[in-house]
Amino acid sequence: EIGRGSDGCIVVWRHKKSADIHIVSKQPVDWKARRYLEAELEITKAIGNHPNILQTFGSDEYWLPHGPAIFYEYCELGSAWDYQTELFTTYGEVPEETVWKLMADMSKALHWLQNALDKPYIHNDLKPENILAAKSRSHVWTLNAVPILPDFKICDFARVVDFAGKHGPDCVFNGTPEYAAPISERRPRITPQADIWSLGATLQAFAYGFKPTMTTKTFIATRAKAHQSVPAKHSDFELNKWRDLVPVIYRPLNATAAEQRERWDIPRDERGADLSMEPPMSSALNDWYSMCMQLDQRSRATAADLARWFVPVAERQVRVLYARRRA
Repeated sequence: EIGRGSDGCIVVWRHKKSADIHIVSKQPVDWKARRYLEAELEITKAIGNHPNILQTFGSDEYWLPHGPAIFYEYCELGSAWDYQTELFTTYGEVPEETVWKLMADMSKALHWLQNALDKPYIHNDLKPENILAAKSRSHVWTLNAVPILPDFKICDFARVVDFAGKHGPDCVFNGTPEYAAPISERRPRITPQADIWSLGATLQAFAYGFKPTMTTKTFIATRAKAHQSVPAKHSDFELNKWRDLVPVIYRPLNATAAEQRERWDIPRDERGADLSMEPPMSSALNDWYSMCMQLDQRSRATAADLARWFVPVAERQVRVLYARRRA
């Protein structure tokens, strides 16, 4: 077992005769979670195959101890969170070309979900834990032991909803608050633009290495100033009530470390050191990322916009930045 969430547990299986061949199964944590896996299985059938969406190989309705089990491709680099940690450990930073690649891959995947299928779908829970990294089939992208440019793939479709325009069914937010669109968009009906905000929040978390929310210190001070209630103790921030209220905020990727500390509410680690990002990333990347985190969803880039205009720019930037790194 390599992972466990509220819906299911993840197990890696190795081929008996070929040790380098693996497959992943996802199965319910208990019989009550069965309905989430059943819904996920139906969605994966509708979505089909895409290079930036985790491939489904099949399923077993009567898997023991609880079915169904869904069988997926194995991504050896783990979740985007796991991979980010390995990047920082290996290189002392998250390379900018990796962030360009992550945004490009997710733009293509969201465009597929929202615009290329019979029904438009909202992932409804996009975050680093629901993105997997796999070694690219092209070995030219590999540098040292940890590749800088893997293939990123969206996974976990248990909370996906279909969105059929103004006359479609209500689409209720059911994802992770720390990556969710502004609270005014979560009820009563979300739109595909909620996924775009979550993409921006995910990029911020991947670049900085911490969740894209207001710090607890600032949250308490802001609410106290407005004479609003605050958590009685720090552990209360883990309760859904407070998780829903702590806002996801924009932080630029191109600000200097000093600017990050002074203006952008950078948290501190257990030792009291601030977690500012150094060196900052380019203004070009920040311009595209900021289009995903516009408070007004009408001003946000759409998945179609990103696929049409951003992806070609990103693919060129990836080649340029990687060539400079190898020079």
